[in-house]
Amino acid sequence: MNNQIEREPGTARVLFDRFKVNNDDVSRAVVKGLTAAGDDVEIVPGFTLGGVYGEPVPQGDIITVYRKER
Repeated sequence: MNNQIEREPGTARVLFDRFKVNNDDVSRAVVKGLTAAGDDVEIVPGFTLGGVYGEPVPQGDIITVYRKER
């Protein structure tokens, strides 16, 4: 919910936690639970350097959780 139109007027987002999950099924379950609890969640794909030429290789998701404050 990082779209300004989706936010309630008069609320602010306060950073609550940021963590990395390496399993797609767990990541989806965590995001579903956090959004059901009313938290704002942002998901960014995580990367590590590797591969044959040192290119970025996808590895897990970085989940950032924001609490709504009035």
